[in-house]
Amino acid sequence: MEGTDLDKLSEIPDDVLDEILRITDDNECKSEINYQYGLTILNSADFSAAKEIFANLAENHYKDSDRLLRESEIMESLQGTWETIDEYKYQEVIFDGWKMCIINEPIIHLGVSNNYEYVAKTGLASIDDSDLIIFTDDREFGTEIKFLQNTFYLEENKLYQILDSSLQRESIKVSDDTTFPTIVELVPPYIGMTAEEVRTKSTWGNPEDINTTTTAGGTHEQWCYPGFKYIYLENGIVTAIQE
Repeated sequence: MEGTDLDKLSEIPDDVLDEILRITDDNECKSEINYQYGLTILNSADFSAAKEIFANLAENHYKDSDRLLRESEIMESLQGTWETIDEYKYQEVIFDGWKMCIINEPIIHLGVSNNYEYVAKTGLASIDDSDLIIFTDDREFGTEIKFLQNTFYLEENKLYQILDSSLQRESIKVSDDTTFPTIVELVPPYIGMTAEEVRTKSTWGNPEDINTTTTAGGTHEQWCYPGFKYIYLENGIVTAIQE
């Protein structure tokens, strides 16, 4: 067995190695080593290297290498930041390896594939379980990407989110930036908060309206929220909250 094959073996799980070592045909053994190594690096999100391996295996139609090649190509294409081009709805979708982030202001959903532990929270509520799943079988829209309750598909360098049978949201890739936003645990507003903290760190967020009074003593603001809720600020600091 060549040195390069031995290097690949070190990356393959032990239980899989036991099965490979039982293969007597040399060509079959090499193909299986490449296949299992390809799966390992695909799961580690090295999509470019995985694509190269499965492209070689697909030439001989080895196992499901055609499907895995397509999956590697899709995930490589998705990496980066996508934005909607719908003027009525802002949304960002960010792919970083197998991790996916959907930003619908002010809610952020984070998730990873079923190869990884789910570790993130939204800004407003925790999500207990989530899988990012790639379907490359025959589907209504071809290859589909499912995350939480969202279904996406990639076509001609555009990312489409399927909203219902007749409505789709279209996004374009705006950068290769894979940086996720910082997730902030939102808390109820409290006395002493600054105006900026109320906007960005409280569960109330931005007010619907602001009534401002300026006197010799400073600036007094009444922030108005749905449900007849109010926050009162003196010179940018919360002094009273009315619910």
